[in-house]
Parts: sequence; structure tokens; C-alpha cells
Amino acid sequence: MFVLAIAAATIVGLTVAALAIPVHLDVRLELADRLRADLRLRWLFGLVRIALSANRPAMAEPARLDRPEPPGDRAVRTRSRRVNVLAALNTRGLPQRVTRFVRDLLRAIHVHRGAVRARFGLDDPADTGQACGVVLPAAALAAASGADVQCTPDFERAILAGTAAATVSVVPLRIVFIVLLFACSPPVWRAVRAARRTP
Repeated sequence: MFVLAIAAATIVGLTVAALAIPVHLDVRLELADRLRADLRLRWLFGLVRIALSANRPAMAEPARLDRPEPPGDRAVRTRSRRVNVLAALNTRGLPQRVTRFVRDLLRAIHVHRGAVRARFGLDDPADTGQACGVVLPAAALAAASGADVQCTPDFERAILAGTAAATVSVVPLRIVFIVLLFACSPPVWRAVRAARRTP
């Protein structure tokens, strides 16, 4: 029994130590006629390296349904899901807890050497101008915060292209702790119970 306790404590200690080692993720996205993503994960002080890449068309084809669901059943299920979601969202204290959860996650994720270069345009130059009123202030705000962001409007054609690159570092143990605190918080449990009680 003593040996099993020592073994369990050793496993727990090694797991906690492994989760306390930062994980670094190098991300590069490139959007033109295709979307290309290159990910490189580094862990254990560079001893573990994993490279992933994906290359797919920028516009994915819509999914096809083999068997269309009867309209009546679909309406009932949609209404039931909507009621469940509303019951959960109306739970006392849940919005504040979700806001705190997102804030804690953002604080735990550190972005280094991030850069965004984007060119955007719509079919109608007037629509492009309206989009500028939303995109450019947001880009300027991000740049004022220290981010390397450049967005260029194109009034001659419809286009969405650009690149984004960043190195993200995170300590997995901190993420696990934040997620567990959120999952065990009373507002989340009340929301789950409210969603289950709703027919």
C-alpha cells in the first residue's frame, strides 16, 4: 500500500512538473486563393518539436445533408435548444463569471512577435469604405497597444488576403487551473442545472 502511494505521488508530481513547463507555439497563417497554416510546437525547452501544416481552399463548400430532417421536428428541436441556451445564459452571475474566465485566459496566453498584414475590399467601393470605418480603427487601436498590425483597403476589387504570424507561449498548468476554477464555479453549475431542467 505504501509503495502504491509513493508511485501515485510520483506520477502526480511528474505530471504537475510537466504541465508547469511552458509550451511555445509558432503560428503562421497565409490567406490568398488558399488558406495555408503552419504550426510549430516547442516544449520541454526545445527537446520536443512538432510541426503541423494545412492547406485548403479559402472558400469551403457548404456541407450537404443526405437526409433532410422534417421541418416540424427541426423546428421543435431548434426551439428546445434555444430555450435551453436562454435558460443557461440567464443564470445569475454567469455573464460576469464568463467575462472573468476569458480575461484570465487572455492573461495566461502571451503573444510574442505578432504581426498581421491584411488587404481587404468588397465589390462596391462604398461598402469597402464602410468596412474601413470598422476595421481601421480596430487596427489602429491594436497598433497603439504595441501590436504590429497593418490593414490596407482595396477599393478596386473584392479581396481578402494577408498573412499573420505570432509566437504564443503558455503554461499548461495555469490553463488547467483556470479551466477547473471556471468549471467548478457556482454560476456554471447553476447554468447546467437550468439547461437540464428546461424541457
